[in-house]
Amino acid sequence: MLPISDTILGKLDLKTATQQESVATRNLLPPEPWQPIGVQKADDIARWVESRLRAGMRNSPAMIVNAKKPSQGIRPVPVVGIGERVAIRALTNLALAEISPPARSMEDYKRFVLGPIDDTFTGNAATPAGIRRARWKYVVETDITAFYQYVDHEILRQEIELQTGMVHEARALIEALGEIQNAAFGLPQLIDSSDRLSEIYIAIMERDLVRQGLQVWRYNDDFRIGAASYAAAQNSLERVAASARTLGLTIGENKTFIYRTMTYFMRYATTTADDEDAHIDPAEFDPNADYEDLNDEERLEKARDELSRLDLEAGQPGRMNLAKLTVDDLRTLRKSLGTLAKYGDESALGRVTGLFLYGPSLTPRLIEYLIAVSDANVDEVMDIWKGLTDDHGRTLSDWQKIWLTYLLREIQIPANDISLCNAWLSAQLKMAENDLFHAELSLALAEQGAIEFSDLDIALRVRAEAVAPWYLLAMRELISSGNAEQNRIQAVKSTSPFYKLILES
Repeated sequence: MLPISDTILGKLDLKTATQQESVATRNLLPPEPWQPIGVQKADDIARWVESRLRAGMRNSPAMIVNAKKPSQGIRPVPVVGIGERVAIRALTNLALAEISPPARSMEDYKRFVLGPIDDTFTGNAATPAGIRRARWKYVVETDITAFYQYVDHEILRQEIELQTGMVHEARALIEALGEIQNAAFGLPQLIDSSDRLSEIYIAIMERDLVRQGLQVWRYNDDFRIGAASYAAAQNSLERVAASARTLGLTIGENKTFIYRTMTYFMRYATTTADDEDAHIDPAEFDPNADYEDLNDEERLEKARDELSRLDLEAGQPGRMNLAKLTVDDLRTLRKSLGTLAKYGDESALGRVTGLFLYGPSLTPRLIEYLIAVSDANVDEVMDIWKGLTDDHGRTLSDWQKIWLTYLLREIQIPANDISLCNAWLSAQLKMAENDLFHAELSLALAEQGAIEFSDLDIALRVRAEAVAPWYLLAMRELISSGNAEQNRIQAVKSTSPFYKLILES
């Protein structure tokens, strides 16, 4: 990208941006191992990012990991380099300083879902008589297909300039985004800065619909529209689709419905916020959100009861069919596993393998659960890991294997299992095409002293720059155990100030 002027650099708060990125959480990928260093060395990283921006160094494209959605779809999750993340965060913070961040908490999601109900039944009970007097007889529900992937950078730039007057800052930001996306469209998903930028973009569409006289509720790219008749609901849906097209977007056919008001009421009146639906920060997600009035023992019993629905026979009320888990089933299971993990309850251990195979979108929550119970049940946890990697290894996605590799890094592997684990890690390393998977494997092997410094150096040269910290941290592991030659270490340090910063942290 073009060098950023000293005027703009003087206004960027790169240290704060570094600190923010260093504590950011992403619920579909394991925690990034460089983040503790970002907290400790925020000043040093900020100076390095500043030098990159002043020199106009090109931003490296993000690399993609395909995570599973509850609907069996795929969510492309980008891994973005530290320098790029800090620069985008700082530029976004500056350009949007006068615009409030989007409200995307659990409570905000609840208000969005219940908005049509509250507005429809204001002053009227949800009874036949109340429904006849209700303002809205129908509710349109829709969302935008692959919203973040199709945000047009030129439209976004113009809107930022219009709303903020930050012309030069907006152009620098959009240029950086273009290099990271390697395209003139798209925002990296599950990045806080992208959430703020996406809000600027989708607000264009919301304003257009409101100006057309529609009653609109919106949360991120999800929409609800109130309608007085079925014909009005159809007309509203056509207007939503047309408005989306002006921004290069399309509505999701599989998530578009026209509900009678009472049907919508029955479906959503008792809705609880969910980290997958609302895309909230998982650190703010309380797994006991459904059990607020229960004590600890009652919460555990409730979570166990929900899991026991997997044992019910066909035709029994409340049964969950493991082979055909619904989106609602997966939501319930996520919450139950979160509660059991919070209390270190081992009662779900026998269900992990089945859920891993038949509910792959649960993978992050299942691994977090195994880590939570591993201290007292490490042999059982290792048996589950062995079964998954041995008996079912060919059916697992790279994304699931990334999480299984992370599990090995987080638990105390029994001494008699270390060689078996290292053999699996090494075999996977030889075949790994995905750069994040390769990087996680390399770091796990380095923590066991089971990889050569030269192999890490080669990977550092040829793999995506976004995962360079993994290889540098793996090198640091070998350095700390005396398994690296000093002249090679010094050569790597001299290659980049950032490399030196990580190796000496």
